[in-house]
Amino acid sequence: MSSIGMGRLRFELRTSRLKAGCSTAELATRPLGHAISQSAGLDGVVCYAQEVGSLRAQCGDKFTLVTPGIRLPDDDAGDQRRVVTPWDAVAGGSNYLVVGRSITAAINPTDVIDSIISRLTRA
Repeated sequence: MSSIGMGRLRFELRTSRLKAGCSTAELATRPLGHAISQSAGLDGVVCYAQEVGSLRAQCGDKFTLVTPGIRLPDDDAGDQRRVVTPWDAVAGGSNYLVVGRSITAAINPTDVIDSIISRLTRA
């Protein structure tokens, strides 16, 4: 849901019953969905950094949070609407990061990976 707005979400879900003013972040962090995830035996979910705090509070420290939408400070957000740096995501409580375009679009992807890991391990 990183690149989707509420209008598009209503269209995709074929419903207009999503309450007015409800954001994609609010939908992603509704307690019922994650309670169901845990009761179904899932060990975690994919969520954006903006939802990590709420999910941690609802699901506890042992619930794994995988965070996409990771960009380096000088990167273009592209089609993503909710991006965050790797260090901000980890500081916020993300367990795993999905870093795509910052690496694949780099002239030297290995240097980018090494730089990210170096900074994360210093923190």
